[in-house]
Amino acid sequence: MTGSGVTGPVVVGLDGSPASVTAAWWAARTAVEQRLPVLLLHSWTTQPVGAPIAQEALGKQRYGGEVLEGMEAELLQRHDDLKVTTELVSAPASKALADLGGTAAPLVLGSRGHGSIASFFLGSVSLDVLGLARCPVVAVRAEDTDDDAERYEIVVGVQEAGAASDPLLEFGFTAAEARGARVRAVRALPLSSLVAHPRGTHPDEGYELDEQARLAAAVTL
Repeated sequence: MTGSGVTGPVVVGLDGSPASVTAAWWAARTAVEQRLPVLLLHSWTTQPVGAPIAQEALGKQRYGGEVLEGMEAELLQRHDDLKVTTELVSAPASKALADLGGTAAPLVLGSRGHGSIASFFLGSVSLDVLGLARCPVVAVRAEDTDDDAERYEIVVGVQEAGAASDPLLEFGFTAAEARGARVRAVRALPLSSLVAHPRGTHPDEGYELDEQARLAAAVTL
């Protein structure tokens, strides 16, 4: 959660793909709004399929350096008062990003967008980071450009409604307010809620209503 007392950077996983470029734009805007620095991270051992590079390690490192330098220059051109640092690492991207999760505010990743079953999945790196990170993780769709971000919702995945989710929801509301966007809080009911109804496909109605009420209360505080 970004807020008072938070000084860690907004960390971006950058691989040169259109989705990661959009993520970097989103991160830069957030950093400027909250007066935080941006850290662009690229893992030269975890690069997108089809990257225009030689297979040798030296070629991959050179490509990664060019991706970082190009994005740093673009962000500084967009935001005069932004502080940007870059980091080229050999560790797998998911591990390198998760290791920064203790100080990041937040981690920002690109997502593949939406519109089909296949494109629903964020990708292995994003899924790994979501499972390991100790800070908010923002997945930005490739089509959500910095100029028209106000058209979209900020969707917050809530693992459990209650005090534990308050910092994450606060982060979502802060980001939405800055962009004039709406907030949609989503909570998936656990599979264990279906155990009592092995022949049915729906959890106990009372339990579901209770969880809906708890989530509604969480987003109205």
